[in-house]
Amino acid sequence: MNKAKVERQTNLAMYLTGGRLLFSPMFAYLFFLPSFGARVLTFVLLIISEVSDLFDGYIARKRNEVTDLGKVLDPLADSVMHMTIFLCLTWDHLIPLPMILVIIYRESIVATLRTVCAFRSVVISARASGKAKTACMATGIIIVMFLRILESLQLHLPYNAVYLTIFSIITAVTFWSAIDYVWANAKHIRVT
Repeated sequence: MNKAKVERQTNLAMYLTGGRLLFSPMFAYLFFLPSFGARVLTFVLLIISEVSDLFDGYIARKRNEVTDLGKVLDPLADSVMHMTIFLCLTWDHLIPLPMILVIIYRESIVATLRTVCAFRSVVISARASGKAKTACMATGIIIVMFLRILESLQLHLPYNAVYLTIFSIITAVTFWSAIDYVWANAKHIRVT
């Protein structure tokens, strides 16, 4: 890759996306620290990550800096961050394992689909179902992480019922998104 191509691929939006990739292990580390401050920090890190996710695509489009690499790394950063959070929440027994499996399967299916298409010189951009899934996940995760802060203050709320409702919605939207991606891109994965 020549220098001009690298310069076109690295821009503010790409730095925001890269930052989200770096936030994932930081989130996991903080999640397991047994303190109120760590819960607050994980919440703040989550908010920064989700806000940067909103702005990286907007900045790339506004500055006419959309790249094929960005189209691949942005959903990857979303998946890595969200999977890190979901695995932490599963480890903490807040998400039933079958729900997280649906999410993992969807992410694996779409990643494989993107790879197959890339080999065929087709770049799969984000679909409305993927954006809805990401928005649903972000909203649900923010609510759950905020409730974890309240829970550590020993406020008595029906946490488990709320968690189950949120993750049921996320799982349903995720399942729908998987079907939508496969259906919309089936022509690219047919054996020739």
